[in-house]
Amino acid sequence: AVMTLPATPVVTPPPAPSTPSPTTLAGGPGAFAAPAPVLYRCGAEDVRVAFDAAMAWMTTPDGVLAVPRVNPSDDPFAQRMYSNNRLTFIQDQGANPRVQFSRGRMALMTCTKTG
Repeated sequence: AVMTLPATPVVTPPPAPSTPSPTTLAGGPGAFAAPAPVLYRCGAEDVRVAFDAAMAWMTTPDGVLAVPRVNPSDDPFAQRMYSNNRLTFIQDQGANPRVQFSRGRMALMTCTKTG
């Protein structure tokens, strides 16, 4: 009996993720609109960032960086922490709202809203 080999299989790549990864820069065709950023002064650095329930959206010269929230809560006044292990934001929304920011392993800096 003659054995025939199957045709070369067709490999289909997996679909793109539906949510941005922590290192995704928004921009280009089909880009979504991030919330409008607010300017903060964090130590010696100016940071443009917007917050929603799931992400901190940091505006950079290259686009918008999505930093995921790492402590989900149903409490609207709970402290929100967003981190991708390179950037960390903490947003306090209680009676004394504030934002803190750090890069890498640096200490958190309290930010002052300037814009």
